[in-house]
Parts: sequence; C-alpha cells; structure tokens
Amino acid sequence: MPTVRSSDSRGGGAFCCFADNPFFVLDVPPTASPADVLAAANRWIDALGRGDPAAQTYATPVGPQPRTEMVVRHALTRLRDRDARVQFEVWATAAPAEIPDEFVGPMDGFSGAPRAFGWRGR
Repeated sequence: MPTVRSSDSRGGGAFCCFADNPFFVLDVPPTASPADVLAAANRWIDALGRGDPAAQTYATPVGPQPRTEMVVRHALTRLRDRDARVQFEVWATAAPAEIPDEFVGPMDGFSGAPRAFGWRGR
C-alpha cells in the first residue's frame, strides 16, 4: 500500500474522505447496522485499551492511518448522524482497494485524471 507523504493535506478533499472514513476506522462495511457499528467501536476501544498492536492502525486506500480511542469515538459519532453516514457510505463504496502511488499526494493540475478514469487516449 502506498504511504502517505508529508505533502498530503489533511485539510479536506478526497484524501480525507478515504483516510478519515469512519467505515475504515471501525473496519465495518457500509451496510453495517447501527448495532454492528457500536459493537465494532467497543471492540476497537477495548483492543486499544489493552495495547493490542493490531488496533494501532487501520487500512485505507491511501495507506495505513493511526487509530486512537479518540478517532474511534469520533468515527462512531459521525456514523450516528444519518446525513453524514450517507456521504461516508458513498466514499467507502467508491474506494478502490489501493490507490497507485502516482495518485497519492499533489498532482500537477490533476494531469493524471484521464488515466485515473480509464482514458487511454486516441
């Protein structure tokens, strides 16, 4: 998986929609019920409290991200908001398994857009 570069901006945009997506934080599918989301959050909080190394990070299409109790609690809160949850469902469903290195970080005017969307030229 590509690593996050220091030039990445956590201020918003698609990067945050993948990196901070509550479904990735809690490792639950977008179809998870509210009870499943709550159970997952409690499992992660317990694992973090025990110091489980596997709980320290979570996988995203833009690389592993740090998981803390605060991040888990924030993810749970965000998924309780029905309007916000729909947006996170869209991003989690649209997320590729992995984003190639050339698409992580700043791009020159998004010159990679045609290739990213499958355009092969003429």
